[in-house]
Amino acid sequence: MTRSMMSEWVQDQPVRDPSRKGMKAMRQRGRLTNLEPDDWQVKPLANKRILIVEDDFLIAYELARCVEEMGGVVLGPAGSTRLARMRLKNEPCDGALLDVNLGQETSLDLARDLQAQMVPVLFVTAYADHHGLFDNGLALTPRIGKPVSHAALKRRAAELFAGPRFSA
Repeated sequence: MTRSMMSEWVQDQPVRDPSRKGMKAMRQRGRLTNLEPDDWQVKPLANKRILIVEDDFLIAYELARCVEEMGGVVLGPAGSTRLARMRLKNEPCDGALLDVNLGQETSLDLARDLQAQMVPVLFVTAYADHHGLFDNGLALTPRIGKPVSHAALKRRAAELFAGPRFSA
């Protein structure tokens, strides 16, 4: 649904009488429509393209669902760095959620390449506490350990990916 179609749809909907203070004035000025309380929530990743690189399908699915709940657009998920790089040739990303161990390879080189392009990276990995693994510029890269809670992931992703992105 395009923005103009959504605007027309919202204007055609009946208006409810909310009990919150200030809503009546906003409604009279035409600034409040028939939205449910969940629709009032801010989507911190609205239209941000987030690359997901994870070799476990169920974890990748959960990460994707979390990004979509925050309003983000999922690129991937990719199960290898080769697939991730192929995806990035066609579409740039605004951030990346990377698993370190992808079976036969790691995502460390991909993370370095993304950071060189000023793309924020968040490692979602069981190796979050292995500080020796994260060297050559990756020591300060944010990481969150597995198993990951949705609340923790949403908080970290909003901190890293929600702001404006500056190109290199």
